[in-house]
Amino acid sequence: MAETLAFLRRSRRFVLAMPARLRLPGGPGEPVLVTDLSEHGCRIECWGMALAEGDRVILRPQGLEPLYATIRWIKGARLGLVFSRPLYGPVIEHLARCHPPYDAASERRLVA
Repeated sequence: MAETLAFLRRSRRFVLAMPARLRLPGGPGEPVLVTDLSEHGCRIECWGMALAEGDRVILRPQGLEPLYATIRWIKGARLGLVFSRPLYGPVIEHLARCHPPYDAASERRLVA
């Protein structure tokens, strides 16, 4: 099991609270919160969309171009996304510096 986790988590992960929009191709965007980010994927909090594992989605963080991804897992309002193309490491580090770590207050700010 530990070897599997090590394989799946190929790169450094950053905990943050970054607002974004998520949509299915051709659909409207909904606000989400990115709470964990790495070169290969992210974890988001999503409250208003009916989604399923395997769905292809488009994530649009504030200030970035759209990121194409596939939903890897869903646990309640939390989703794990795998990016179609890895993100550039220095971009992730910059985003981690610009966005505070995730906490319950971050979720309330996004929903309010």
